[in-house]
Amino acid sequence: MAMNITWNVRLLFERIRDAISHVSVLLVDETVLANTDIGFIVASIYFIIICAFTSMKRTEAKWHVLTESARLELVRGYTSNAPENETAMELATWGFDFDMVLTLDD
Repeated sequence: MAMNITWNVRLLFERIRDAISHVSVLLVDETVLANTDIGFIVASIYFIIICAFTSMKRTEAKWHVLTESARLELVRGYTSNAPENETAMELATWGFDFDMVLTLDD
């Protein structure tokens, strides 16, 4: 089941990547689990999500693998709620030049 969910997310990312320009950034707001030492609250929420929705949460390493498989770069994550690992991930197409955009904005 997890493989099918991952495949669907990858397909979604690929379609978005094909639709956006090379100067676009995609923000994904998601719970990103730590690779180790997950806290009790986060583990409890994760367990409920798996049971109730036949869904899954991904570790940071798994998000990197998934985005790279869709030829997107996970540039950085912005954690807004540390106890629950709420994170907005900044994704861009490969080869996106962030320095160029910063130069244009100045």
